[in-house]
Amino acid sequence: MKPSAHASMPLSAMHKCVHLLKAMTEPGPHHVSTLVKATGLNKATVIRILDVLTSEGYTVRGPDRAVRLGVEAFVLAASLASTARPFEGARPGLLRLAAESEDNALLSVRSGPDIVCMDQVQGTYPMRAGYLAPGRRLPLGAGSAGVAFLGAMPEQEADAVIDANAPRLLGMGRMELDDVRQQVRLARRQGYALVTNVVFEGTGGIAVPVRDADGRPVAVLSIAGLVSRLQAREAQLAAMLLREASVLRGSA
Repeated sequence: MKPSAHASMPLSAMHKCVHLLKAMTEPGPHHVSTLVKATGLNKATVIRILDVLTSEGYTVRGPDRAVRLGVEAFVLAASLASTARPFEGARPGLLRLAAESEDNALLSVRSGPDIVCMDQVQGTYPMRAGYLAPGRRLPLGAGSAGVAFLGAMPEQEADAVIDANAPRLLGMGRMELDDVRQQVRLARRQGYALVTNVVFEGTGGIAVPVRDADGRPVAVLSIAGLVSRLQAREAQLAAMLLREASVLRGSA
């Protein structure tokens, strides 16, 4: 691959570029104005970065002026899928969880301050919690997967993440930091997290951490569905998830 004309961009500019690309993994449509709001970058900087990304094929602009990920972004995703295959062994477990629960089964991993959905198998129940899909990210502490991951971390580290994510967690409007900390403590004690009515009213998730051979959290398995269905089967769903997490333990 020939060197890009923009390979000499300073690190600070690279950070801004990555920040912008991460914002574009959220559900769109994306316009300059929405990306300015999502990233906190000024309009001129967003336009300049988009010009570079568009020239390199990582973003495209439609007739409606909306900005979308381009072919090169999908090439990167395909390269990851065909080479690294993180948690390749998780797919059979997700299929079992979706079949047994009839709800959506998901695999998520940590990415900095966020929890990111990596894979999903949809259940057969006609009403689903559809707010998560591969590539969607939430701040750690929002939703069952993020709470389960924090509950598997050392307490001081988890508290530091919650403090750092405080503006985003509070900005979601459905939780207080004390509630998040209480949920994390409960997840640490019982080995799983049940979180409801946070991302969307009437929906929620139940999640367990997946640990490596040394006991450190590396991923999360979760089941997402309607609150009534989750609460009625809490013990049963937790047992399913713990079973599949034990299968994956040490596979990272």
